[in-house]
Amino acid sequence: MFTFLYITSSKDSFIQLDTLLKQAGFECNFNHFKNDKELSNKDVIKEVDLIFCDQHFNDQNALDFLNRNELGDEIPVVVLAEDTTVSLARKTFKAGAFDYLNIHELSVPLIKEVLKSARHAKTEMQLRKNLEKRLDSIYANTRAILDNTTDGIWSLDKDGKVLIINSVAKDNIKEHGDTCPNVGESFFDAINPIFSNVWEPLFHKSLVGEHLVSVDKYTDGDYSFFLEVACSPIYSGKDVFGITFIARNVTERELAESKIRESEKNFRSVFTGSDVPIMLEAQSDNSIVDLNKACAQLHGYERIEMIGMNIFDTIPPDYIEQSQKNLQLYLKGEIDPLDSFVYTKNKEIIPVEISVAQIVYNDTPCNLIFLYDISQRKETEKKLKEARELAEKSAEFKSLFLANMSHEIRTPMNAMIGFTDLLKKTNLSEEQDEYIDIISNSGQDLLVIINDILDLSKIEAGKLKLRPRKFSLAEAVGRVIQLHKNNAKQKSIELLLQFDSEAPTEVCLDDTRLSQILNNLVSNAIKFTQEGQVIVKINTKETDGNELLQIIIEDSGIGIPQEELESIFENFNQVDSSLQRKYAGTGLGLSIVSQLIELMDGRISVSSEVGKGSRFEILLPEAEVIEAEHVSEVNRRKEIASAELKVLICEDNPVNVKLATKILLDLGVHYRVANNGKTGLEAVKSFDPDIVLMDLQMPVMDGYETTLEIRKFSEIPIIAMSAHVLEEEQKKCEEHGMNGFIPKPFKEGEIIDQISKYFKISGQKSKPEKDAGWTELNLPGLANLAKGDRVFALSILDLFIETAKKEAKLFKTALNAKNLDEQVRIAHKLLPTFLLLDMAQLHIIAQKIEEDKATNEDRLFFLKRLTQQIEEIQKKRSSFKP
Repeated sequence: MFTFLYITSSKDSFIQLDTLLKQAGFECNFNHFKNDKELSNKDVIKEVDLIFCDQHFNDQNALDFLNRNELGDEIPVVVLAEDTTVSLARKTFKAGAFDYLNIHELSVPLIKEVLKSARHAKTEMQLRKNLEKRLDSIYANTRAILDNTTDGIWSLDKDGKVLIINSVAKDNIKEHGDTCPNVGESFFDAINPIFSNVWEPLFHKSLVGEHLVSVDKYTDGDYSFFLEVACSPIYSGKDVFGITFIARNVTERELAESKIRESEKNFRSVFTGSDVPIMLEAQSDNSIVDLNKACAQLHGYERIEMIGMNIFDTIPPDYIEQSQKNLQLYLKGEIDPLDSFVYTKNKEIIPVEISVAQIVYNDTPCNLIFLYDISQRKETEKKLKEARELAEKSAEFKSLFLANMSHEIRTPMNAMIGFTDLLKKTNLSEEQDEYIDIISNSGQDLLVIINDILDLSKIEAGKLKLRPRKFSLAEAVGRVIQLHKNNAKQKSIELLLQFDSEAPTEVCLDDTRLSQILNNLVSNAIKFTQEGQVIVKINTKETDGNELLQIIIEDSGIGIPQEELESIFENFNQVDSSLQRKYAGTGLGLSIVSQLIELMDGRISVSSEVGKGSRFEILLPEAEVIEAEHVSEVNRRKEIASAELKVLICEDNPVNVKLATKILLDLGVHYRVANNGKTGLEAVKSFDPDIVLMDLQMPVMDGYETTLEIRKFSEIPIIAMSAHVLEEEQKKCEEHGMNGFIPKPFKEGEIIDQISKYFKISGQKSKPEKDAGWTELNLPGLANLAKGDRVFALSILDLFIETAKKEAKLFKTALNAKNLDEQVRIAHKLLPTFLLLDMAQLHIIAQKIEEDKATNEDRLFFLKRLTQQIEEIQKKRSSFKP
């Protein structure tokens, strides 16, 4: 069924055409319009297959209609003319007419031919239309893909003009140039030369059919990047009509690959050039993939001989099974290091230490194996073992030697000191008494030396004990400063002491250990400071509700790296091994300081910055001194005598026997002597003593054996007597059943203490005489100097008051006049008196003034504090009676 429209102003023409159509046998719907305005309703003509149009209708013509026609070429238009001319026909076809016919020449055959052609044309038009829609869709999809890919894509024709270009390419080209060529524009003329210099040669090569991929580095000013460009020809049949470019930014890949190449180069360099034997073992079949020269030499092969060998051929046959087990344990992290053996070409077995890393080499999972020849180490370990055994024997010998020497030295010392003490109680001249004091003091000094030697074992065993007492803090710290002052002066370093007004003048601590701590830290500070100053600050600090003594040592030295601060207090640690050579030292000092402070229940902290110095802070609590209950020796003697005690002395040394019996006689004690352990055992049974004084080294049976035998039938108190004063010796006595220990040379008081302890003889508490006035005076320096001479002490106080008042006035005048020389003179004059009268603050500031290091605030405070001290001394003077 056909649908036709006829635009005509002649009804006759419409009827004529209608008749011809029917005669042609077409089933059709046929309608006509008088003008083209009626065609504005598209719904009317959407099913029209063909439009006939007169050349002229009403006041219009077909050319105007065709030019205004909004239907395009969707519906064929056949123009019917009264008179046809060639020029008019040309214009009509040019305007878009499908055909141009003379209306008077219409016939049925002609109509059939026209309609057939029109129908075919419309079908072709529809197919083309559908194809265009598909092409539009494909183009839209392609465009979307091109614009959303991360690669830059563009195509050029044979002349280098743009056919297509995506947004990524545009953006990248614009980033390195002001413009980007559009479709139809010449590409290479518009882009940055850094691109055209590389891409244009590729373009010309592709025009002759080459497919190219090029990776190049591009530099735009200071910025460099890498692009991978694929260049391919576009064919039309066999001919190339254009070129397609695909550009990808591969900067990260190239940099990564560059690092990999560099890493591989380094790996190969290390692998081949290393003196450490290295091999690569394939995990799949345990074959040797590669090895370096050092590894081949270790095994006694040529390198080429070992490639492809099974790794188990390089291990002693008897050790293969164990080595496999050890390797698995090593890879699990259960053992480290991994020790093994190398089985050489000459069947030699070499001990090695192995490190294994699992890697992928040339796409093959491998074990990277490092082998270290430890033959020398094994030999060294053997020698060290022998040395350790020898050292252990030496240590045993040393302990035995110290014990024996202690016993041998203390035995005559026992007589010397014991009888000296007894001699003091006899009637002596003043000169003899002086000589006896000298002998006694010398003996005590020698005993201290012996004890110091024996303290070595205590230090090694960590059994060092503190001996806290009250002492002048200012005096103790002052001694430390004075000790190091010359060293600081030689290095032109200021060594300063800042004693805060709130700091205590007296403290209860182990003054020997405190001095040891300060000496160590100040010495270190000076040692590691090349210029500037070292400051010791004394203060108090409240921590957790407790007031602690705070000591700070600051320096402007080389400082300590942050990563070393945590380990600085470890044994043998020094920040840099090179410092040990430059400054000398074992690295034990700070460890000892830390342990001593910990033993004193204190703590130490450090902060430091390299090149700017260090700050050590010590916080110490005061120790509690539990004063032993003082019992009058006279009363204890009376009670021991009244108790009618019996004492057995088991001792083979006549001198010691003489001393012990003399002491016991003076105490009114009944005694018996046994000169060996066997007779001592019999005497216990026959004499039935209340207490036994047991020497440890005796003939026949020693003290240990004798005690064990006594303990089989008696719990009598047994007191060991020995020159062996090591704690191990005392512990051994306890283990053998002894109850107490008296070190030789023993003293009368020690024997009284032991008897009182085991028989609970309390005695009468004696009240020490009060030295009235000296305690309230609280000037220990003056008291030591006066030695009880009150008149002398008063003269010193009067002299200070008189001199200090006068000098205070002169200092005030000098201060106002800014007369520094006069201030220095006054400070120098008063300095010794400040130390004598325990005026720590004034002593410190006077030193600063004397050395011209005092600030104006220091000088003002000096005058103020001097005035206060004069008033305090006057009050003490008035209450201190001669």
